[in-house]
Amino acid sequence: MLRKHRLLHYVATITRIETFVNDPISFASATVDILEARKDKLISALKSYETVQLDILSIDESVCEQSYREALDLLEKRFYNKARLIGSHISILLDLPTMQKGTAASIRSLVSEVQQQLHALKNLGQPINTWEMLLISILTRKLDPITNRAYQLDRDLENMPSMADLLHFLEKRAIALEESAPPKSTCYEGTSRFYKSTPSKLSGVHNGSIGDPPIICAQT
Repeated sequence: MLRKHRLLHYVATITRIETFVNDPISFASATVDILEARKDKLISALKSYETVQLDILSIDESVCEQSYREALDLLEKRFYNKARLIGSHISILLDLPTMQKGTAASIRSLVSEVQQQLHALKNLGQPINTWEMLLISILTRKLDPITNRAYQLDRDLENMPSMADLLHFLEKRAIALEESAPPKSTCYEGTSRFYKSTPSKLSGVHNGSIGDPPIICAQT
């Protein structure tokens, strides 16, 4: 049986609650183990986020579909605000940090975050297909100067740009950077280390510290 748990003064992020509520479970086939895992997921979803406090939520030993649905209804009533959700996803896009260097990792991280927010906005019924120029303007401002210049040179100047083309360009650039990255150790690096150590080894020749000078025999 499930032990009684009280969630008092746990904080939650609205987007995390949205993800949790939209992940349904079939109570008809649910076992106690599944409900236990689901309960732990609910608790973790409410911890260590924004400063919105949750009312006391009790999950009694006799967990059933009805009591669990009531818990989800409480979450939805307290946190589900469509306008706030949409604003939260837009704020994440606007507040994305600008890339300092256009590495493959930084490009992939930016593309992944943008795609997640656009997917969430689309699921919330927002017409993101009509936001093309606005989104492109936001995203290009997040690129480092070199990557942005490369995109401007690559795009088709005869047609209006699109988010799909911009994201495709960034994906290709990330792959190209990964494929063309030099190995961590090269022969050149080894040679450079040898030349750095050579002066210290040969310096004794000039100051007479290595052996006696060679003897030159006079010819008769």
